[in-house]
Amino acid sequence: LALTLGLALVPSLGHAQDSAKGHWKNLAIQPKRMLDGTAYTLGQGRFRAGLFKQSWGALDNVDLSTNAALWLFGLPNLSTRITAIQTPRVDLALRAGVTWIDLQRMLDISGGRATLIPVGFTGSVVLADPLSVHLGGTWNILDASGEYTTQQLAQGIATATGTDINPDLLDVLQGIDQDSSIYAGAHVVLTQSHLGVDLRLNRRDSIIFRSTTFLLLKGTIQGGYSTSSVDGATGSGVTAEIGPSARLTIPLADQVSVLSTLSYQASWRRLHLRVGLPLVLGANWLVALPQAFSLHWLLGPLPEESVPEESVPEESVPQD
Repeated sequence: LALTLGLALVPSLGHAQDSAKGHWKNLAIQPKRMLDGTAYTLGQGRFRAGLFKQSWGALDNVDLSTNAALWLFGLPNLSTRITAIQTPRVDLALRAGVTWIDLQRMLDISGGRATLIPVGFTGSVVLADPLSVHLGGTWNILDASGEYTTQQLAQGIATATGTDINPDLLDVLQGIDQDSSIYAGAHVVLTQSHLGVDLRLNRRDSIIFRSTTFLLLKGTIQGGYSTSSVDGATGSGVTAEIGPSARLTIPLADQVSVLSTLSYQASWRRLHLRVGLPLVLGANWLVALPQAFSLHWLLGPLPEESVPEESVPEESVPQD
């Protein structure tokens, strides 16, 4: 965090004078400058140092990313984005990631562990140089286990998704807990849809609307006990987890769980700053912060700028 702020502060002082003169913002609009919520990648050999994400362009169409802040909280994570289709106006990217969660260390849950695997896609369409639309979807696959009650597990999922658990389901889970609460686990999939709109006022200034809608929570929650048997001759063993389970399907769209943000973004050659307002319905507003706010600095080689002769004198092109 300190490194990112330091990198951002020094160049921003140099950019301020260029911005005041209007030199940078008068350059030709670049429709594919936006990275978050789009199908666009960094480009080979470039680095992004940001508050919420750090990325490396492994290839022109492949990014590898992580969130260093989550590592500090004991949440190792990695993700990748591959732009499978690239055309002047239409791009399509595939996304995947993984986050490992040690619930035993974080919440003192005996044997508690979870793995979150988001997979999805994003399609970006440049309708005109000043306007782009981005559509996509994500399937968040969560596997969790540990010695806690199934009701605790369900309430944790409800908190994460910003929705309410149906009372009838809680009655079923209460029955599972009465039979046995030594072990509980879950395999659930949270489906989301994504919409983004970028309105570029000029090279530097943009208005961005982004919205994430929770569509469906589906999966299985089970409880019971673990038993093991060991073969005395070979020393090998078999472990079985036995107990009742409940299959759940919750249409979250009926409960209006939406994370929307309206933001202003300033994009210089390397420094990018986004400041916005979270507009949240039935969901945890903290999840919307990375959509509304961003500060990142691009390192590595950048494309050469072409300067319109009629708008900007050659000597006034901003330098890094």
